This record gives sequence, C-alpha cells and structure tokens, in this order.
Amino acid sequence: MFSSLFYADDALFFFKPQQQQAHLFKLVLNVFHKLSGLSLNSQKSDLVAMFCDAPTTQNHASILQCRMTSFPLTYLGLPLSDKQLCRADYDSLLARFQSKLEGWSSSLLSIAGRLVLINSCLSSLPVYFMSLFKLPTWVIKKIDSHRRNFLWHGAKQDGKKLVMVKWDTVTKPKVVGGLGIVDLKAFNMSLLTKWLWRWSQNHPSLWRKLAATLQGNCLSLGPLNSKLSPLLKSSEHLLQVGLVFDVNNGSSVLFWHHNWFSGILKFTYQELFSHALDPFLSVAAFAAQLSNPFLLFSPLLHNSQTAISQLHSLILDVSSLLQQLSPLAIDSNSWKLPGAKGYFSTNSVYHFIKTLPAPRSSLNPIWKFRIPPRFKIFLWQMLQNKIATLDNLQRRGWSLPNRCSLCLADCETVQHLFNQCPFSLDFFHCLSSTPTFMSLGNSSALFKDHLALLNGIFEDAAKDIVAISYFIIWRERCNRIFKDTSKIPSDLIPEVLVEWTALKKLYN
Repeated sequence: MFSSLFYADDALFFFKPQQQQAHLFKLVLNVFHKLSGLSLNSQKSDLVAMFCDAPTTQNHASILQCRMTSFPLTYLGLPLSDKQLCRADYDSLLARFQSKLEGWSSSLLSIAGRLVLINSCLSSLPVYFMSLFKLPTWVIKKIDSHRRNFLWHGAKQDGKKLVMVKWDTVTKPKVVGGLGIVDLKAFNMSLLTKWLWRWSQNHPSLWRKLAATLQGNCLSLGPLNSKLSPLLKSSEHLLQVGLVFDVNNGSSVLFWHHNWFSGILKFTYQELFSHALDPFLSVAAFAAQLSNPFLLFSPLLHNSQTAISQLHSLILDVSSLLQQLSPLAIDSNSWKLPGAKGYFSTNSVYHFIKTLPAPRSSLNPIWKFRIPPRFKIFLWQMLQNKIATLDNLQRRGWSLPNRCSLCLADCETVQHLFNQCPFSLDFFHCLSSTPTFMSLGNSSALFKDHLALLNGIFEDAAKDIVAISYFIIWRERCNRIFKDTSKIPSDLIPEVLVEWTALKKLYN
C-alpha cells in the first residue's frame, strides 16, 4: 500500500518500488479522474527514487507516465534532500533578500521607516525556512549583513560603512536596551522548539511516527539520534525549562529530565545523577523504590559523600509528593514561560532567550515619549553616545579635525554639543523663555544634562519638548556641515514649537 501527503493542489505519494504497487497507484489516479474530472498533469509530476536501482525507477516512470528526477529538489518552497543541505540550497532564500532591497527607494526613508521594513518584511522572509531547518551560521551572517546595511545605509552597498551600534545590541528587545530587531538565531531556536512541544503532546501525526522510528520515544529527553540532532538538539534545553509537568501517576514523567519539581533534578543534583543506573527512570519507578533508593544507583555512590548528602536531601524534598501519587490519575503538562498563559508560544521562547540574562534597560522611558519614531531612535543613539559626533568618528579611524560646527571653538562630543556648547546654551535660554515651556514648571535641569531625560521627576511634556530640541540641534549641526547653511539659536525655536504643536494635536 502507499501513503500520501496533501497540501492545497500538491500531493506527495510514497510506495514501495514494486511493479504491482505502481499499477495500483495508477489505477487509483484513474478512478479519481473519472469521479472528479481532475487529471494528473504529467508535465508537472516527478518520480523520485530512494534506495532503488535505475532500471526499476525507469520502469515505474514509464508506468506512471511522469518524469524521473533525483534529490535535491524543491517542494512547497523548501529544499528536500537525502543528504545535508549544501550552500547552493540556500541561494533562493538569499536571493529573495536582494530582490526586496533592490525594489525599495530607501533614500526616501528615515531610519525609523527602514526599521519598520526590516521588522515587517526582511525579518519575516526566512521564517518559513527556519520553522523546519536550523540555519547555518554563515546564512544568518549573510542575512544580518543585508539587514544591518539597510538599517544604517539603506540599499546603498558601496562606500565606507558607518555603523554606530553593534548588531548584538540592535537585536535586543527594547526592554533590555535594543531596537527590537529580530535575532534570527534565537528565533530559529524558538521555532524549532515548537516541534519538541508538539512531540510532548503525543499527537498521532505522521511526522511523529517517522521521528519515533528514527529516535525512539525519548525524543527531547535524552541523547538525540544523529539524524535528528542538528534540527532539535539546540532547542532541547528550552523545552526542558518551559515544559512543566503536573505529576499524578508519574508513569509518563521522567524523574531526572522533566521539570516536575522546582526545576530539572539532573541539574540540581548533578553528582547524584552521575551515579544513576537508569537516567530515564520515571517518577513512578523512583517512587516504587522510595523505601530503599540506593538500589537505583551504582555501588560507587557510597564512595561519594557529596552524592550521599544529595540523595538524603532529594528524598527529604520529594518524598511527600511521591507518596501522594494516584495510579488512576493521568499526568499532564503545561507551558510555564512568562507570557505563555499555559500554552506554548514561539514568542514566549524568544523573549525568554533574549531577556532572561539581561536587566531592564534605563533607556526604556524614551519609547514612551510622544515624539516621532525617528526622534526616539536618535535619542536611543545619543543617550548611549552612539551618534556620529566628530570624536566618535575619530575613534572609528576617521581622519577629521575635531571642532564643533556650532561654536567653532571646542571639540565636538555629545556632552559638549547638547549641554555645554554656547550655541545650545543660548538656544535653551530662548526656549525656557517661551510661554509654552514656562507653563510646564521648573524643568530647566533638563538642559544641563541630556541623561536627565530618563528621570521621572519631570513633566512628560517638558521631556518631549527637550527631546525634540536635541533632534533640532543635531539637524542644525548637520545642515552646517553638509548643506553649508546656518541659523541663529532663536530661529530654531519656531521649529521646535511647530513639531510640538503638531504632536500635541496628534496625541490628544
């Protein structure tokens, strides 16, 4: 007999290399044609042989009246191969990035606009591919180079590159100090973890039967089969952390490998676990030997005082729970990562990877400012001293004289440009005299230190106006350098007030 997989108007059939099965398969197709009026398109149909000699394959192709082909091939947009994918198999994926970039007028976009395109389009292009394959490091680096260059320079690929912030920082979530661009490696692991989650739910699907044949029923629990390891090994620890078991009879829960009692016991009691005779022992099996647990460990356990001490501690911790097991009840599990609400989500795994090791960033307040996104990104760079001031360019190897273009006196740094330059001081003096700013209370301390924007004691409206002012000052600095135009400080005040008035109407 033969089996099949259907997706929309595509069908994939499997049958043994026997002439009788080939004729039977052709008969089924003919019956289907007479009943439905739909016929097989032989020009689009291929016969692929696996573990079959050439004459047999040719005989079957003549019976079915279709073409012969071999691996690798493409099915539903993904490469299929009986061997590990080579570099050429990823060419179609990389070509899609290049074609997207060539069609965009990036010179008309601000950095905020390019950020939106990266998150909504470029970062989503490999998602379908990553849901089934673990992308090689070189592919991720190639994709990241496209995304990084587009973020900082648009579609322009020539000339000297000026990247002000490390890519590792840019791909962090905003809550930990990044721009929120998707980290493809972490997202790839999150997508692959979903397969392990599906496995743990015991759905009777074809892919699970195939994986069980290759691996056995301990997939994601023990040493993975070499055929499955590249796909799933990197995501295994995420499943162990997120999947929490509610023990009732204990027969389907692994004592050492599952998260059923305040974490995974093989990590909590590492020395004791190294002496376990059966590392895949179930909770029920351990409970059966609770009266004499030494039978579950090798005789060498008695030579390790650390292991013996851990055993006594373990028995003290779990004995009360093990004594309450009910043979008639059924074990269950749920997903316990933050934000998951008990059910698996790729997003919960991704944010667990990206946010767990890092504290919340002090830059978080800027994303709540009521100012345009391009202003927020500028502030994000400025508050980290990552804008293209002359001192920063010199540190990156640029041979430029360092002189402030606003006052033509001191060296240009972030601190000087926004808080110490006579031009900026005069500008903020004019701004503080306007009725709009005077109505916001005593907020003049915002002028003295740009980091004061992160302080919660000031009025939100005052911080919004000062944030706009920093952007206007930077724009005036750039106009003097690149357009050879200049304005006096008082001429910039109307620009700030116009921006603020428009934003006030928008947010109100």
